[in-house]
Amino acid sequence: MVYEFLLALTGQVVLRAATLGRLECQDLGSKDHRMHGASGALWYTHNGRRLVTPTGQMLVGLVFYVAIALVLAGRTMG
Repeated sequence: MVYEFLLALTGQVVLRAATLGRLECQDLGSKDHRMHGASGALWYTHNGRRLVTPTGQMLVGLVFYVAIALVLAGRTMG
């Protein structure tokens, strides 16, 4: 549970920085994505806004940490 929160929070920060605010992140406790997005959606459009679901935020956070680990592993090997 704590690692999911950490991944989602990291995903929010990375998304906001990478898209310069074009994508909005849904609140982590929100269940709106179940009503508005398709089943398993990582993001959806609602009222002209593109919202990233908590699942999408966790995926971005996971990819960020994997990329950091690969960079660090590459630096230590050569």
